[in-house]
Amino acid sequence: WVELEGVVRRASGDTNLYLSLTTGEGTFKVLVFDGRNRSRPIPALDERVSVRGVCISEVNSRGQLTAITLQTPNLEQIATIEAAPPDPFRIPTTALAKVGTFGSSRTGGRRIKASGIVTLKLPEQGFYLQDQSGGIRVLTQQTNAIRVGEAVDVLAFPALGDFSPHLEDAVFRETTIATRPAPRRLTAEQILFNGTNDGMVVELDAKLLQEVT
Repeated sequence: WVELEGVVRRASGDTNLYLSLTTGEGTFKVLVFDGRNRSRPIPALDERVSVRGVCISEVNSRGQLTAITLQTPNLEQIATIEAAPPDPFRIPTTALAKVGTFGSSRTGGRRIKASGIVTLKLPEQGFYLQDQSGGIRVLTQQTNAIRVGEAVDVLAFPALGDFSPHLEDAVFRETTIATRPAPRRLTAEQILFNGTNDGMVVELDAKLLQEVT
């Protein structure tokens, strides 16, 4: 029987309630068995809570830890530490180049707000966003139609990818139609060796070697 703290990232389920909580160190899951007995409201997105329950460790065939799940009997074992912001879109905007960097402004598991222009749509996945500082991949399940060239505000959880940070579980709102960012004129060598233009709109000259149909 342990107690953990985290920020509510996702909530789902009917008979049983499933929560995903995130901290500055990682993410863990919470299973509330008696989710129908609503002795307290379901924790809101971005709410910081403490949870008491039985800790279950999930491991793979190599004995490596893959996930942590806290199983708890009811919502009475969940206590609010800090309420969610009343209007999360009013929090300060983070420059895209600062996402995933170390600093005193780290959010400790909370969502961040980013603003920029949509430069590429990823079907059923999300889109790429660019501001004056850089670009980033945004993963979302929101189904609103979005257009390339549209300026948006995004609320999302920062995550470390294989090559560069990205934003997960994003929600967004359109603000206006804006001018698309001009592509950066680069060479292939600059792109491959510098690695500082990930997610950015670029332009380069190349020789076509083969057509793929």
